[in-house]
Amino acid sequence: MAEVDEDALPEDVKLIDCLPDLQNLLDHYVQRGRNDGHAGNGLVDYIYENFGAAQKIDAPVETWIRDKLPRANKIKPGKSYLAPQAFTKYHKVKSGRLAPIILCGGVKMGGDKIGHFFQLGYRIYYRKMGMNPLFGREVLEDHGVAARKAYNENSFFSIPDIAEQGAYRLLERKAGLSAPPKFSQADWNHQKEMNTFGIDSSGVYSPADILANDAGALFYAELASSKIGTPDLGKYIKKSWNESATLSKYKPEIGT
Repeated sequence: MAEVDEDALPEDVKLIDCLPDLQNLLDHYVQRGRNDGHAGNGLVDYIYENFGAAQKIDAPVETWIRDKLPRANKIKPGKSYLAPQAFTKYHKVKSGRLAPIILCGGVKMGGDKIGHFFQLGYRIYYRKMGMNPLFGREVLEDHGVAARKAYNENSFFSIPDIAEQGAYRLLERKAGLSAPPKFSQADWNHQKEMNTFGIDSSGVYSPADILANDAGALFYAELASSKIGTPDLGKYIKKSWNESATLSKYKPEIGT
């Protein structure tokens, strides 16, 4: 889901904080995971599968926010608000739909920030340990971006080479002939916002996304080391997740 901020929330629409709902949902899955014998990184993987794993872009928790939280309108308060995209400054965003606006931990934000927290935070958590369980997906994302760029620029002759390079990367890693390169968290975050999770997909480069990614990695580290209970989500949520507080950058055709 694409970026959104509180500017898209009408003054007469009131939001109820959804952090208790989100924490209860997480508590439920953490307890269920522990009951099923998951611990350490096994519990990390279990929570990721139920909150962060995504077939395309939207993480399961983003779908939960969109489908399960009661909608607010001008008549009654609710826990999410879906702004009509055509009437916001994001009317040119390419993804075709905005994230719902939520109030979470006292911070107004797009629901996509929670998705970034659970989805990309997981990737950073493992990459910092020199592991990359989603290597195959990242190869497909990276080379898919390159192939789409070639297509848009009518460089059709280069698309087979791009696909071949991606296949070689996968086979080399599968055969143990290559290892993950030294991980730079800042560079990785930047590339995601320049490509699949930002400029290339929505036309928006969001520093707030990056901050949510980094917080998610810290959350997963705490989860892996915990023996009982559930990490408190509230301590990871920051005012900087609000797009209005942490200004985004836009492609020229979108910027206002």
